[in-house]
Amino acid sequence: MIEKYPVHQNERSAQSVPSPLMSFVEDEIARLEKRLIPISTTGNKNARSLDDEMKLAQFKEYKQQLSQSHPQYDGIAAELQTQQVQYEQRIQSLQQELVPRSSDLAKEAMPGDNAYFAIQESIFHEQRILTKASTVLDQMDKVYIANKIVEYQSRQGQTKRGSILRSLNTSQGQLNTIRNLRQLIPQPPTR
Repeated sequence: MIEKYPVHQNERSAQSVPSPLMSFVEDEIARLEKRLIPISTTGNKNARSLDDEMKLAQFKEYKQQLSQSHPQYDGIAAELQTQQVQYEQRIQSLQQELVPRSSDLAKEAMPGDNAYFAIQESIFHEQRILTKASTVLDQMDKVYIANKIVEYQSRQGQTKRGSILRSLNTSQGQLNTIRNLRQLIPQPPTR
């Protein structure tokens, strides 16, 4: 996930700030500004928009700190630590929501399990077709099967188990990104 951040050269900086770290800060600023645009035009402020405004100010401050000739990492380091803890807690909470599949296939351990696992079989079936017949299928057939798989996965995500697993995968990806970014923060020299 970290590869998505482009190389960022900061001409003013005597010490080079790791590109993914600066890109992360800039992406957060852009995301928050985009979320605040509808609110600024309607004037309807709520607790979430006030929180977003405070976050935006924080990230602008982080950018300023990173843009100095001797970048300051304390603010962004604390932010990344906070986000890491939040994602770890979210993942733990989601894992607790998952219930193992019932050994009695007539009973659903979670609402929608019968549909989830039936769709899973359809996905496996389509993937086997794609693998076995990939040399004889033309590109249109391959695209059709790939689109069917995506359609099945979307339907699967509408079940309770699918929704939790999708949230779990998204949160794990975000956690991995945060951990990678934290590793980019230079450590103060030890004495």
